[in-house]
Amino acid sequence: ATDRQAIVDLALLGRGEPLFGGPIGPSTQPFYNGLDTFASAPDLDKARELVATAGYANGVEVQGVVEAGSRFADVLEVLQQQWAEIGVNIVINAIEAGAARARRREGDYDVAVNGWGTLVDPHDFTGENFYTGGGLNFGKCGDATLDDLLDQGVRTPAFEERKEIYRQQEEYLLNEAVPYVFLYRPYEFAAYQNAVNGLKHEAGRTRISLEETWLNL
Repeated sequence: ATDRQAIVDLALLGRGEPLFGGPIGPSTQPFYNGLDTFASAPDLDKARELVATAGYANGVEVQGVVEAGSRFADVLEVLQQQWAEIGVNIVINAIEAGAARARRREGDYDVAVNGWGTLVDPHDFTGENFYTGGGLNFGKCGDATLDDLLDQGVRTPAFEERKEIYRQQEEYLLNEAVPYVFLYRPYEFAAYQNAVNGLKHEAGRTRISLEETWLNL
């Protein structure tokens, strides 16, 4: 029931790319594996069938938790409109950021929109988000097979071997282990004056290039 491209267009004003597979998206990420599991267009008839099979033929109300005023609040509003088409009615609780994080940690929600940034190494896309007991494991994953794949990912130095491990991680996440719907990767922008020379826009926001940055005044 989720139209990812519509979310990018409406909530991000087109400034991002939809994810039709796991968390490691396309664009410039060298560990992208092309696991585009989900169709680009929703299948509402199939979604309604699955909702009915789950015992909610007459619809269901779920509680959504999100930080008020954030871009995630916009995303949840779009999801609210989309999922209403199949009888899943999201009641949006847009609350202060600290309270929203506390409710996510405690599992006091049905639906939450969350994101993570500074994504350079592929472990940044998985790691603490899915590891048993991980600090960002809001989905409460607890799976020994996935934990082992996550461990292998950080222990393996060779690029091709490591890429295959992260392909297995994403495949397992999509098919077995995780109650997530991966939506999009947002674009990131930086602005600086014409007098600034040598500054590079780095995905990790490290600003290491400041060592070679100079001003032409």
